[in-house]
Amino acid sequence: MAQFRASIEYLRNKSETNLLIVILFLSFGLGVIYDCSRVIIFATFGTFNENIDTNGFGMKVFLILLAFSIIIRIIIKYSEISGHKTEKDLQIRIFYVLAMILFSVLNIFTFYPTIFYEESGFFVYNVNFILGLHIYGIYIALFIFIMRRSKIILNEIKNEEVKKHVVIPLISIGTLTFERSFSIGYLSPIIESYYIIIIDYLLLTLILFFLCLFIFKYPDTMEVISTYFSIKSVYLVRSNGSLIYEFDFQKEIPKYPFSPKRLILAGFVYAVSQGFKTVLEFDSEIDTINFGKETLLFKHGKYLFGVLYITETSPSIVKKLTRFIRQFEDYYDKELKEWKGSLSFLEHDKIKNWIYKCFR
Repeated sequence: MAQFRASIEYLRNKSETNLLIVILFLSFGLGVIYDCSRVIIFATFGTFNENIDTNGFGMKVFLILLAFSIIIRIIIKYSEISGHKTEKDLQIRIFYVLAMILFSVLNIFTFYPTIFYEESGFFVYNVNFILGLHIYGIYIALFIFIMRRSKIILNEIKNEEVKKHVVIPLISIGTLTFERSFSIGYLSPIIESYYIIIIDYLLLTLILFFLCLFIFKYPDTMEVISTYFSIKSVYLVRSNGSLIYEFDFQKEIPKYPFSPKRLILAGFVYAVSQGFKTVLEFDSEIDTINFGKETLLFKHGKYLFGVLYITETSPSIVKKLTRFIRQFEDYYDKELKEWKGSLSFLEHDKIKNWIYKCFR
C-alpha cells in the first residue's frame, strides 16, 4: 500500500513525464473501452447507434495515432536525459504529429464496415486498405526507431532491478502498440474472419492481464525510471559555502572540490540559496530553484547541505537525498564536527558506493 500511495503522489507532480504517461494510457485505454463496449452493446441489444459508433471509430484511430506520438516523445526524452540526444528530434516529432492529423482526417472519409459473421450481423470498422498501408509503412519505421532507442536507454542502466522495471513495461507497451495497430485494419481485405477478432481480443486480454499484474507488483515503476535518469549531479556543501564533494553521473567520477571551477560553483550554489533566503526574507530554507527545464534541489543536514542537479523532481528523490546526507554525516560525524578545511578523510570509493545505492 505504501508503494501505491507513493506512486499516486508521484503522478500528482506536474511534470512532463507524468502528463505524457496519463495521455498515453488514456489514448490506449479509451480505444480499448470503445472496442469492448461494442461487443457488450451488440450482445445486449443486437445493434449499434450509427452516429455514436462511427464517431467512436474515428476517435479510436485518432487516439491510437496520438498514443504513437506520445511514445515517440517519451523515448526521445529518456534517450536525451540518458546522454544520447536524438538528431532532428523536433523534426521527427513534428512529422508524426502531422501524420497523425492527416491520417485521422482521411480516415473519417474513407473507413468502412466489414461483416465478419453475416448470420449474427456483427461487424467492425476498418481503415481504408490503401490508407492502412501508408499508416503501417510510416509507423513500422517508428517501431524500428523506438526499438533502437530503447536498446540505447537500456544499455545506460547498470542496476538490474531498475532494468527489469524498464524492460517489462517496454514489452507490454510494444505488444499493446502492435495490437492497437492491428485493430484498426484486421488485415482486411486480405483476411476477413471472425476468428481474427477473437484472436485480437484474447491478445488484448492477455496484455492487460500481465500489465495489471506488473503494476500491482511494481506500482512505483515510473518513479523508479524517472528518478534513475533525472539525477545528473550530487553536491555536498558546508554551511559556510565550501564544496566538500561532487559526483557527476554522466562522467561517473568524483570531482576535485578545490579546483577554481568547483570553488566558483560552490560559491554560486551557496550564494543563490542563501541570497534568495535573505532578500526574500524567508523563515525556512529554500528547497528548490528552477533553471528552465533543470532544477537544483536542496536538503539541509546537521553540518552541510546536499544539492541535486535534476531534470524532474519527485518525493522519492527528496527522500534519497535526505538518506544520503544522513549516512554521510553519521559516518563522518567526528571529522565534520572538527573540520579545519582538509578533505583527506574522504573515502571516495565508499562515498561513490553510497551514491549508487541511494540514487541508482
